[in-house]
Amino acid sequence: MTRHLVGGLNIHAKDDESIGKDEFLNIPNLEIDKFLNDSGQVVTIVDGKFRWGGECRLEAKIFAQVISGGVISVFGDILLFEGTSESTSDLDGRKSVKFEVPRTTTSNPSPTKFFVQVDNTDEGGDYGQFNFTLRNLITEE
Repeated sequence: MTRHLVGGLNIHAKDDESIGKDEFLNIPNLEIDKFLNDSGQVVTIVDGKFRWGGECRLEAKIFAQVISGGVISVFGDILLFEGTSESTSDLDGRKSVKFEVPRTTTSNPSPTKFFVQVDNTDEGGDYGQFNFTLRNLITEE
């Protein structure tokens, strides 16, 4: 049975500055719209580099897979880089993402919401936040 993972992602991030104003990244409503079969197929739902402030970057690789009972497992990693440019290799934070999206039904109509924050664990202050809102729908064959 094919499942339809649909919804959105909001990204908010902060580059904490000791001198001058803090820099922020706001990306509202990134669309997620993926079809998954139940044969163990892994589908990429987020694969991006998000740069801001002249010295920060978030890299996200998030995947989805149908597991038992039509539930969709969402998993992956978010990396936070902070240095002297947005291309820095200075990895300062990492957060694993893992949550499940149950089947959306008439008895369970609400979307699944999941929040994750990756923090700068080296120098502090900087962070990236990912807010997912997802539905797991069945598709007619």
